Amino acid sequence: IGRLSRLYRSTLWYYAERSAYAWLVLATLLWLRLARRRCFDVIYVREVICALWLSLLAPRLTGARVVYEVHDLESRNPSRAKERWVQPLLHLIDRLTLMRPAALTSLTGAFRDLLAWLGVRSRCEVAVLPDAYDETIYTPQDRDAARRALGLPDEPIIVYAGLTFAYRGVDLLLD
Repeated sequence: IGRLSRLYRSTLWYYAERSAYAWLVLATLLWLRLARRRCFDVIYVREVICALWLSLLAPRLTGARVVYEVHDLESRNPSRAKERWVQPLLHLIDRLTLMRPAALTSLTGAFRDLLAWLGVRSRCEVAVLPDAYDETIYTPQDRDAARRALGLPDEPIIVYAGLTFAYRGVDLLLD
């Protein structure tokens, strides 16, 4: 579907592609429920368009509750569709994906607080599940010994794991 962007350059193709994927997931879950008698209590989703369709349809079709790990509001996402006529749709996507799931999780307390400030969900309704390294969880080890064991030089090393969209500023790591 994304290749259609050669005909019309827009992020809307991304929404169509993710919608098709979500519908395939729903069809698979429904088939598993009806043909195999397999039921799932919870569906955990991290992508906004999948969260939209799954939270709207999965509870009725499969009986599963949807938990959405929300990263941002789609209406302010730098990669969102930019067409003027689409903006009300983006706000609708935000409203539905934040209100319909059985539960929300966020990577940061700041975003959870933003959702509460916007009146979307109260602070106690959004679980914060950080995805950053926490040295108190892992067994402390001698830094120099670990570098020697891995064959790493004794100088700063910068590692980035994640998507490299231009708006993320990964290039600033090199400055």
